[in-house]
Amino acid sequence: MARRKIAPVLADFSGELRALARLDVKNQSQLSASAKRAQLVLSTEAIFFRAFRAYENFLEDAFVLYTLEKPTLRGQVPTSYLSAENFNHARELLRSGKRFLDWTNPETVIERAETFVKGGGTVKSVVASAKQDLLDMKAVRNHIAHNSEESRVP
Repeated sequence: MARRKIAPVLADFSGELRALARLDVKNQSQLSASAKRAQLVLSTEAIFFRAFRAYENFLEDAFVLYTLEKPTLRGQVPTSYLSAENFNHARELLRSGKRFLDWTNPETVIERAETFVKGGGTVKSVVASAKQDLLDMKAVRNHIAHNSEESRVP
């Protein structure tokens, strides 16, 4: 979906996380008393996976908006090295023929920010400050998705 400003993107992301948190509380109280542990684990994994997907979508939308030089929530206007006509065009330029962009690896996101936004912008500073937490969340996400021996090792 083509967006014009960061505030609605953040509002959608925050709303999704709040809804998932409410669902988790409900599931924890209802399932822990009446269901098998496997059902509770499955529900928790699904909620986490959906929250991580929401984070990836938020990060991509915000990043694309910053490459279009849309102001941050604090009113700072980033300087983009990308010259795109609109949101969809910016996404296409960023993908450069790839099917999708990986938003799960903080180092990759930081490098992308440095490549396309002067100084890396807000994305670089926020992702860099939360790097270890993001790596931990990626490890959990990968284990949920793959449940392999490799996914058990951070």
